[in-house]
Amino acid sequence: MCELGRVLRSSGHFEEAEQTLKTSLLWAEQGGASLTDRGVIVGELGLVLRQAGRIEEAIAALESSLELKNLGGDSLTSQAITEDYLRRLTRESDPFND
Repeated sequence: MCELGRVLRSSGHFEEAEQTLKTSLLWAEQGGASLTDRGVIVGELGLVLRQAGRIEEAIAALESSLELKNLGGDSLTSQAITEDYLRRLTRESDPFND
């Protein structure tokens, strides 16, 4: 379902993508999916929220994603990509950023 969320996000269907990813996360939690897999879903949700203009929620989701990926032992490359998204979002939300 995470892939469906990505497709919906890339085609601009943010509400449907958000709902799909939240359902995917619920199933992942109930099904005992790894922390890394959950981190990927939460990270994708963060991207949806960012594209929907919900920056603060996106930052919170990406922070949660990074924590799950770290605890789950995800690759450093994947963690670095999430950290980069998070840095860019933080800069976007800073009213004093030039």
